[in-house]
Amino acid sequence: MRKAEKIATVYAQAALELASGSSEMESLEQQLKQISAVVFADANVRNFFGSPLISSGEKWRLLEKVLKDFSGTLLYKFIGVLVARGRMQHLPEIVIAYGEALDKALNRKRVEVQSSVAIQENQLESLRKILKKQLNAEIILELKENPDLIGGLKLLTGDLVMDNSIKSSLKRIRTELLKRKTIGEEYYEN
Repeated sequence: MRKAEKIATVYAQAALELASGSSEMESLEQQLKQISAVVFADANVRNFFGSPLISSGEKWRLLEKVLKDFSGTLLYKFIGVLVARGRMQHLPEIVIAYGEALDKALNRKRVEVQSSVAIQENQLESLRKILKKQLNAEIILELKENPDLIGGLKLLTGDLVMDNSIKSSLKRIRTELLKRKTIGEEYYEN
């Protein structure tokens, strides 16, 4: 694990422990994503927060303007700690680590669903129910269109891959055909 990931995990766990049992537990994830998107969308802003030449006081004054509506909340305090400790540049990794820790705490699994076409809502709900039963967890579907699949679905979660696409079926058929000897092939081997 890289140093940045270790730092992110420590801060994410601390934020989760502080938010645990409160109504802010899930909303904190969205708020952190929004702050991260705003702060790190521009390279100049990213460099500003990563610079050791700029004091944490100056960094905090800028963020106070952005966070004025959140004064007194866990988000406000958490961002304050990141700035004071010089960890603001790790916010994107902290957001990811917080999401993973929150998923684990709430027994949620994220499943990437790849399809060649858009999937209807009733099909998604059926898929969610089946996966919930199979994985014994709440399911968050992350949809991605992948025209290369031709048809069918490809599901990815953690280290589990379920590939029921036409593309993978064609690959399996090709592999099987190449393994078998064709008629008359024995004649040419001698």
